Amino acid sequence: GKVYVISNNNTVFQSSRYNQKGIVGVVSDTYGNSVGIKEGHVQLPISVAGYILAYVKDEYDPGTPLTSDKNGFLTKMNRLDAIFYPERIVATYLRKETSALWNNIEVNGRHWVKIK
Repeated sequence: GKVYVISNNNTVFQSSRYNQKGIVGVVSDTYGNSVGIKEGHVQLPISVAGYILAYVKDEYDPGTPLTSDKNGFLTKMNRLDAIFYPERIVATYLRKETSALWNNIEVNGRHWVKIK
């Protein structure tokens, strides 16, 4: 449920800055579809579309654009950043999940977001 980015040398790592350049998506155990799986390789299940549970810094109005923060969480994107860096909008906020489990997956305080 955290944001991951890619570096110039193709290393993928957890976001460490607000609105970080190189965002590839959100790692999630609630993704609906996956592609490019190779058996026997260490892989990150990065969600590129749909609705997932993700770590979000706060509760927001539905539809609020979200980007990365320094801890890999999603956070509200300020209006100017959304205009100048639309490629860094990772998701939009949907709602808080109030249950402790969703389909036998621990929620751990995550919220529902729609991946962009």
